[in-house]
Amino acid sequence: QDTKIKSISLGSDHSLFLNQKGQVLSCGNNEYGQLGQGDKNNRSTATLISSLVGNNIVSIHAFGNTSLVIDQQSLVHSFGDNQFGQGALDHFTTPILSAQVVPYFKSHKIQQLFSNSMAQHAFAILMDRTLVAWGINEFHQLGVSHNESICTPTQVSTLAHNVSDLVQIVCGGFHTLALFKNGSVWSVGDNQYFQCGTDSEEIKKTWTQVVGINKGRVV
Repeated sequence: QDTKIKSISLGSDHSLFLNQKGQVLSCGNNEYGQLGQGDKNNRSTATLISSLVGNNIVSIHAFGNTSLVIDQQSLVHSFGDNQFGQGALDHFTTPILSAQVVPYFKSHKIQQLFSNSMAQHAFAILMDRTLVAWGINEFHQLGVSHNESICTPTQVSTLAHNVSDLVQIVCGGFHTLALFKNGSVWSVGDNQYFQCGTDSEEIKKTWTQVVGINKGRVV
């Protein structure tokens, strides 16, 4: 049936569901409006996000207390916590209780989005193979030249390899890892517990290759 769920995405304490009809449902904690229901009331059962009906959503991305969903026209709709700019809405106003279209992605078409359930930052590859990042940046986890949080997706130009060779980016709580086609992994951000895979606890302010991983082309 059209209402069959085809994908799910989890934030810190909330869940998103995408059905075959291109509709999004949500449940869980809604303290920051991350359920997109127009209020801050928690939901115990999966509830249709009525404001998104008709947009034909093709992918859903929950991370931290924020939600981003992408429609068939590659427009990105944002709702939830935005105190560090993780909603990519060009401002730090929070909470965002109902879905808003992200201005940046109106003219910069998105191809792929990367984040993680516990993260408050995100990355995206654009159709022109540009890599951009936004959100909290206290520990340099966005891989740019400063540690100020970013509310407008900003190009990351400091990668060790070409973006066309990028396979995957994974966002941790305060660090980021990038995997390339040659099998090398690079890290940036908080390294208090050596989570960046280097032999120093210092914050990695620039992309640093992870130690102990054998290179080999990624299949």
